[in-house]
Amino acid sequence: MAVFRSGQQPSQLLWWRRDEPGRAMVDTAKAIEESNDHRARRRQNLRHMRLYCNRDLSSIYQAGVAVDTYDAGVWLTMNVVQSCVDTVASKLWKTPRIQASVQDGDWSLKQRAKKLSRFADGLWHAQKWASKSRQMGIDATLFGSGYVHVFADRTGDEDGEVVIERVLPDELIYDETEAINGLDSLRCLYRKKWVHRELLLEQWLDKADKKNREHVRDAIDNAPGANPREYYTSSAAEMVAVYEGWHLPSRHGSDDGTHIIAIEGTSEYATLFKGPWKRRRFPIVGMPWNKLPVGFSGRSLAEELVPIQIRLNEILETLTAGQNMMCVPKIFAKKGSLDMDTWTNAFAELIQTNGDPGSSIQVVTPPGVSPELYKERDFWWQFAFEQTGISMLSATAEKPEGIGSAVALRELLDREDMRLTPKGKQWEEANVEVFEAAVDAMDELMEEGRKVTVQVPREKFVQSISWSGKDGVDLERDKYILKADAVSSLPSTPQGRKQYAVELWQLGAVNREQFLQMLELPDTTSTMNLILASIELAERAMEIMVEQGRYEAPEEYSDLVLARTIAMQTYLRERMDGAPDKVLLLLLRYVQECTELMEADAPAQADAQRAQAQMAGAEGAPGMAAPAPVQPAPVPVPQPMPAAPPVEMPMQTGPAPELLPAPETMMVPAGEAVAPVVG
Repeated sequence: MAVFRSGQQPSQLLWWRRDEPGRAMVDTAKAIEESNDHRARRRQNLRHMRLYCNRDLSSIYQAGVAVDTYDAGVWLTMNVVQSCVDTVASKLWKTPRIQASVQDGDWSLKQRAKKLSRFADGLWHAQKWASKSRQMGIDATLFGSGYVHVFADRTGDEDGEVVIERVLPDELIYDETEAINGLDSLRCLYRKKWVHRELLLEQWLDKADKKNREHVRDAIDNAPGANPREYYTSSAAEMVAVYEGWHLPSRHGSDDGTHIIAIEGTSEYATLFKGPWKRRRFPIVGMPWNKLPVGFSGRSLAEELVPIQIRLNEILETLTAGQNMMCVPKIFAKKGSLDMDTWTNAFAELIQTNGDPGSSIQVVTPPGVSPELYKERDFWWQFAFEQTGISMLSATAEKPEGIGSAVALRELLDREDMRLTPKGKQWEEANVEVFEAAVDAMDELMEEGRKVTVQVPREKFVQSISWSGKDGVDLERDKYILKADAVSSLPSTPQGRKQYAVELWQLGAVNREQFLQMLELPDTTSTMNLILASIELAERAMEIMVEQGRYEAPEEYSDLVLARTIAMQTYLRERMDGAPDKVLLLLLRYVQECTELMEADAPAQADAQRAQAQMAGAEGAPGMAAPAPVQPAPVPVPQPMPAAPPVEMPMQTGPAPELLPAPETMMVPAGEAVAPVVG
């Protein structure tokens, strides 16, 4: 087996220019993997994994395997690393929503950008990004950086899929000297992944050329399995190491970018895939916890907490020894006062003395250690969370001493959020980079003529959105900007959402339906669905008219005042965004029909109120005069909306569209008029 040494010429390390680039790429990756720098990084990752799992592991791959760790007692009784990492995960690593925004674009471009945002929702849902992103954040706090691999899956015959896969820290291989300035200075990157032998045959055998098919089969069948002592404890013979390497193009438009997937056989190498790499970045996206001034990987939270964990271990060992030795009741008895044949030291220690017979027997239980040691233990435990930037309120769900009011608690949490704001910004940027890498993968599939479609879960239905095609969301990269919503913009607990909604309700910023919609209480879903039917029906009608250009009439049994308000707000919003005249006329028509239905229903409501008042008077007590008839309150009719400005449309020579009546015949609110269409 050829392994590159430091004494070889630099030209020998250019594996993408070799006659057998697959063999050269694997040899280069293995040489880096066996270097002292990479071994030191693996040992550090293993140390932090041991602290988090509280297990004496031989490798990070053994974390999910049941091992005998409690034969000699519990390893850590106060695991500060696991507590801090899990608390940060519950507070920070929440999946933000990707938003696509355009500037100085027409209305059609803005609508496609909104659809692109929904496409991102569908991709997150399909790839279960909520759980994968949380794991990526945990890897960052535990190992210094969390990584994912975004690639195009071509296993289907016609359609393709974008896959987001977690990358374990030991799987990533890179030269430390080349990565002195971080990811931007790297030109080559490698990943070593363990894959089942049967899966390799199923995935790559049919894709190989006929002349190389037997060669690939022999290489996969004869590939060495994993070393059980280093990686796995079972089924090691069926796990094969697959090396994947990328070399970025030397300059823009250069054709020397290379992507290779290969395995090492017992007597030969097999290249499973070889193709050009046109992107200017790697498909590996990482997020560091603390970015260091030099190097690719970051400094982990576990590394910061190791000194505190060591000090806690020392204190706990002293406390345990002192309690076992000193916290045993001691009985002082005068010699001859007890029958020694019937006495045992099972629960106490007997000490015979020559003291006064009046105090011949005394029971004493001395303290194990000084109280200062218990205070020091509590200090270091709390100091660990302070170093992380987390309050004890978030860590233990216990109210700190001296904090009694809700305002003080909110102030405490706000300060905590400010401390973690830089981490949250890094997290949002990492999510945007993941979606940008997914866009690159979808562009590759589109160039190959493959179709990418995602299912977007909506409130009451599932929407299918394609990346390319007539109704696709593929936009030119310079036409839009991707950004992530703030992770902690709204409260996440039911109590926090309720308080936030109540405050907006008291300020008059939301109406009753919007207030109930913000609560999102799961135990009242069926009731909420009935109450919110009117607002959801109106919102659905707005969406149909704006996105599909098809008129949707208002429902006469719904809340017409609410529907009219929503339509007016949508009209103003779309008019400001530059919506076409057809959409604006549809919205105005909806407003007009809501007004007509409200005016037609006003006499019926007045009669019902008058009949109810008369019935209440007829049921009065005998001998008492009937109350005066109650005059029905007038039904409030919203003021007519301001007149729409003149809408100029291009000259039409053919007949008017059948979807809308001619503008001259459209009904408008009383006292107002719509300017005729210039034709």
